[in-house]
Amino acid sequence: MSQLTAEQLREFPLKERWTPEESLALIERVDGTDCVHGIPLPFYVETEADRVRWANCVRVAAQSSGDAVSSQLVQATARMLFNDRATYGD
Repeated sequence: MSQLTAEQLREFPLKERWTPEESLALIERVDGTDCVHGIPLPFYVETEADRVRWANCVRVAAQSSGDAVSSQLVQATARMLFNDRATYGD
């Protein structure tokens, strides 16, 4: 993992490439539920690879829109990126 702490990574610093470990550091457990910035992971995010992919999709959507992770735009964009594996690869 990089020299950045989990708290620093949650601010979505711009980096050339995020490692899977850095992406997983974005996910935190809140009251028994895995969340990114307090928003629960969707039910279809099941495997560790899915978790890495979802964290990356949320990060990219939030960075590109400038909105908070909780916004409908970020969540809809992350879903589109996550589900369109042909266009958006890991």
